[in-house]
Amino acid sequence: MGSIADDIINGDIDQYTGEWLGEGDGFPRSVGKTYYTNGKKSSPPMNKTYAWIKDMLKANTSLAKSLDNKQAVITFIKKFYASEDLIVIDGTSWKYFKDITEHKKAFKQFILEWKL
Repeated sequence: MGSIADDIINGDIDQYTGEWLGEGDGFPRSVGKTYYTNGKKSSPPMNKTYAWIKDMLKANTSLAKSLDNKQAVITFIKKFYASEDLIVIDGTSWKYFKDITEHKKAFKQFILEWKL
């Protein structure tokens, strides 16, 4: 096996997010749909960028309800990028949208002014 596969099996890397977790406990963090952190069951990890965006969306509850899945949120972010003349990214991975946190004030204003 490759080193990445070994790291996933050992629990050093999360198999779904690719997030580096540090020294593993000798078994995968997630086995099926059950997640383990330090040998204990826990909730699946949420991507930091996605968590930040979901937190920002709380400012407009009707908008937050309409953005109920990853694709809807990504489409909304791309509209924000276009409105601010930022580079629109074709990818759907949260790593591509990491720089959105640098535009916190403009993003919050965009959320507040958004009409469904």
